[in-house]
Amino acid sequence: MATIIIKKKRKLVTPEPSTTSTPPKKLSLKPKESPAKQLETKKNEKNKEELTPEQRTYMNNAKAINAKIKSIKRAKRWLMDTWPKVFDYDDFKPLAIGINKIVAEQYRQDRDNGKDLGFGWKHLATSLDRWVKKKAYIEALKTGTHRYNLDGTQSEEILEEHRVSDRQKDKKS
Repeated sequence: MATIIIKKKRKLVTPEPSTTSTPPKKLSLKPKESPAKQLETKKNEKNKEELTPEQRTYMNNAKAINAKIKSIKRAKRWLMDTWPKVFDYDDFKPLAIGINKIVAEQYRQDRDNGKDLGFGWKHLATSLDRWVKKKAYIEALKTGTHRYNLDGTQSEEILEEHRVSDRQKDKKS
């Protein structure tokens, strides 16, 4: 048996090679913790698990916010997958007025047919609202000539009053 001393305090003992074919034990340079230290470590872990009511509220709110963000992203993905001709990041098109009613009807049909969409109408409405507030969409509204239906066909012409965004209306007042 060989003994190796490392920095005067730690010893590494290697067993003699034996003729039996038992697998060798793993060697560790860390000293073993005493049972008292192990108990202390477990108590510290339990204290970490015990959160204050404010911490629990914060964590629950964070989980709810993350779930909401994921649902809105699922709704946006559903819009882009269902109507790729008008919901395209490379080619923003002004949407026809009242298109949210058609989107709502399609959402109800998919939900009633048993599809697990993973989001609610509120998240879908938020996703639509965010889409029409994007800079690229507003720019397409200003420079475009016509609005588009969900199938990608042209709809009515864009009125001049719709070309001016709400921000510009506020500046003029």
